[in-house]
Amino acid sequence: MNTDFFKPYAQRPIKILDIDARSPMFIPDLSLMGGLFVVDREWAQSQLPTKEYVPVQPMPGKALAAIHALSYNATDIGPYNEVSISVPCAYASGLTQRLPLVSQLKWSLSGFRRVFSGFVLDLPVTTAAAVAGGVEWFNFPKYLADITFRETATHRICTVRDIDTKDLILEFEGRRIADNRLWGARIPEKLRSFDVMLLPRIKGASHKARMKIQMDRFAMSAGFGAKVRFGDSPRASNYSGAIKGPITHYIYAPKCRGILFEPEEI
Repeated sequence: MNTDFFKPYAQRPIKILDIDARSPMFIPDLSLMGGLFVVDREWAQSQLPTKEYVPVQPMPGKALAAIHALSYNATDIGPYNEVSISVPCAYASGLTQRLPLVSQLKWSLSGFRRVFSGFVLDLPVTTAAAVAGGVEWFNFPKYLADITFRETATHRICTVRDIDTKDLILEFEGRRIADNRLWGARIPEKLRSFDVMLLPRIKGASHKARMKIQMDRFAMSAGFGAKVRFGDSPRASNYSGAIKGPITHYIYAPKCRGILFEPEEI
């Protein structure tokens, strides 16, 4: 474990099922890939719990959906795989809520701070401990699924199936882009760290939960690099007609470290 990354953060003991866990959760070994897809704004807004969550609008009438496939190779609760479907959004209230451009600017400025914020719609995982921790602490829509990764000479493919029926939920395929590249240019070291700000609803109140990620290997492309297809599982029905593309951004980060913090009320 790289202790310099984790050293500033003290952990406290917690219990998840019968596992002696710790919070914040340390993730010494993590790989991820993900993409942003253009969707209809009306659909995106319908997925959010209140009007205080304002979808990012890359163009009039459009919003974004994000799909991230993650392999947690080492964590405080053991290894597991996870796939996240979310709507990138800003949290707004009052006048800001009625001015979408202000919310858009707020979300866009977060990019300069290297922060991705969004509301999670679906979060299949592969272990009971990951389900329990996500539901109990974050009110995330977690459930057990069969999530596997495989690699070809040029791509990494994540397949998500129903744990019981084995029906296909989704398959996300991303290119294994040359390391340390950002749209073809070399990545400055300072861009290798970013935060994911998740916006769950817990007991009817809006919260924010931060995940800090340090990318030791990382590449990104715009407008290409990944595709998603949804299967016939009932769990896919909400997304199969809505998330079709085009893709705006693709990230490939096969070697990362992370810290998941407890949620705080907004």
